[in-house]
Parts: sequence; structure tokens; C-alpha cells
Amino acid sequence: MQLPQGVEAAISRVLPSDDVLDRPEFDCVEFINRNFPDEQSLADIEPFVSRLNGRMKELDENLSHASQEQSLAAYQALADLKEAQQAVTQLYTKIHDIRGKAEQSEVMVQEICRDIKQLDYAKRHLQTTITALKRLHMLVTAVDQLEYMTSQRLYKEAASLLEAVNSLFTHFEGFTKVGKILDLQRTVNAIRADLEKQIFGDFQVVGPLATLDSIAKDDDEMQRMFANLATACLIVSALGNDTRKKLVHTWCVDQLAVRLSILTTFDMTLDQPYEKQFGGSAASS
Repeated sequence: MQLPQGVEAAISRVLPSDDVLDRPEFDCVEFINRNFPDEQSLADIEPFVSRLNGRMKELDENLSHASQEQSLAAYQALADLKEAQQAVTQLYTKIHDIRGKAEQSEVMVQEICRDIKQLDYAKRHLQTTITALKRLHMLVTAVDQLEYMTSQRLYKEAASLLEAVNSLFTHFEGFTKVGKILDLQRTVNAIRADLEKQIFGDFQVVGPLATLDSIAKDDDEMQRMFANLATACLIVSALGNDTRKKLVHTWCVDQLAVRLSILTTFDMTLDQPYEKQFGGSAASS
């Protein structure tokens, strides 16, 4: 039987052999003629047949052994395949479990993140609340001190406190409907009104600058009056532009009223006859 050349080459690579019987070009007729060229050589046919039988027996044993090994290998391959399939099944189960645990972990992480976010919001609100309470406490304290300083006419301290109160109220612009803030605002408005009344009264007490000599007993008292007015100006600045404009207008009107009175008196004197101005002395002369 002649096998294809590719098959013969594959067999030679897998089962290399130097035996002449394994060669692809083996010719049985030529082999017999070479080993038994004449009738005398037929006398050695029995030993030759014995050798062939031994060779065939050896080949049968090799084939049987190879067949057994192949059977065992096939069985082992099936066992290995089954074990591999079981391993793949177990691996798939583990992967499925890991995926399920990963999904659970993801849900847990999302819940933790949501809780952390809520806690962060709560922390911010708590910090804002604490800050607002601190500022409210500062505002209440400042208003109480401002009320006391106003009652004692300590204008310098009252001016600083009033500016602090104005600054603190800016933090509560969104709480104008809260009762406590409304009460504090009313109290501060009343204090502002009292301060304005006191300061305007102090300036009215001084009156026109032309009459200072009649009001102040000495230079020390005059210095104290001007020092009091200087600190009162700090209150005016803290009360705002409207109060400043009102005070400047009132002060200017009071000062100009005296000047106008003097000018009016002087004009009336000029309008009198010459004899009345000088007591008639010119006529007698």
C-alpha cells in the first residue's frame, strides 16, 4: 500500500526508524530476491522466518503497549478534560460570586458616600449654625454695651460699638423675620435715635461760636466741650451720611442765624438818622 508523501513524512517525523521495512520505497519482491537470490539460499529460510516472526512479535508487543498507553492517555485526557470542565465551572461560580460581592460592595460604597455626603452637609449646617450663634452672642453683647455707653455719654466707645453692631447686622440680613433679630434691630434703632438726640443737644448747648465766651467759664471747660464734640463726631460718622448731613445743616443754620442777626442789626443802625446814631452831638456842636 502506497501512502501519500505527506503522510509518510509525518510518520517519519513522529516515529523515526532505520528499519528497511519502514521505508516508503520498500519493495517486498526486491527484498525477497535480495535475501534469497538462488535455491541454495532457501536453506536459510527457516532462520529468516524465525527472525521475522520474532520481529513481528516484537512489533505486536510494541503495538499492544502503545495501544494500552494510548488508551490510558485517552482515559487520562478524558479525566483531565472533566477536571478542567469542573475547574471552569468552579471558576465561573467564583467569578459569579465575586461579581455579586462586587455589586454589593458598590452598593455599600454608594450608601457610605451618601451617608458621608449627608454628614458633610450636616457638618456645614452645624458650622454655619455655630458661627451664627457666636455672632448673635457678640451682637447681643455689643448692643448691651452700646446701650450702656450711650446712657453714660461715652461717645468714643459707643462709636466703636455702633460700627461693630452695624457690621454684625450684615450677617443677619437673611433673618430679618426672626423675633430676636427684630428685637435687637428695634433696640439699636432706639439707641441710634437717643445718640442722635444727645449729639444734636450737645451741639445746641455749644450754640454759635460767637457766644462761646459766655458759655465756657475758662479755657479748660472750653477744651472739654470741644473734646466732647470731637468724640460726638465719631458717633455721627457711625450713624451714617443722613445724620451727618442733618447735623451739618443744623449747625450751619445756627451759625448763620447769628451772623444774619448781627448783619440785620448793623443794617438797621445804618438806616437810622445821623443824630440818633451819635446821640445828637453833631447838632449841638
